[in-house]
Amino acid sequence: MYLNKKTYVQNWEHTPPNELHKITVLKGGKLRTDINPERISYIEEQICYWRKANQIHNWFIENCADGDGNKREMDVSREQLEDLVKTCKNALMIISELPKKKIEIVAGWNKDGDIKEEIEVYDKTELLEEILPTQNGFFFGSTEYDDWYKQSLESTIKMLEEELVTESSDYYVYEASW
Repeated sequence: MYLNKKTYVQNWEHTPPNELHKITVLKGGKLRTDINPERISYIEEQICYWRKANQIHNWFIENCADGDGNKREMDVSREQLEDLVKTCKNALMIISELPKKKIEIVAGWNKDGDIKEEIEVYDKTELLEEILPTQNGFFFGSTEYDDWYKQSLESTIKMLEEELVTESSDYYVYEASW
């Protein structure tokens, strides 16, 4: 799961001198002659990277793809990213007040059958299920409301707040490969 920022850098003959971009592509300190800098229109930076943060993926599907989980890439506005930060902070606030309970899960299997493991999860998660629900899926990771869920929220807030302090007219694209 990736959130990339795309910055438009195409130079045109009518572009004012103070807005022109100079682009140089080096490899091993040597100029890449197979890339024409005049044809580069965007620079793309990876802003966020997640693994198995299915609640974050679900948020992007519901808020940036009109619920269409088949979209590979989704345009994301700065306002939507700010909303995601608020949603994650609200979920963390809810988590801070929830009790924990122990449950048994299937953690693997062998020739003798399922290997079970006891883990701690948050109890009474109805509000979390409403504002930032997990999502089932192949390679989506756990759907439990546990410390992994909480850690994904914290890292999402950190990555996005670092980006959102910058003034930018660039645009963002979320993509996931499962």
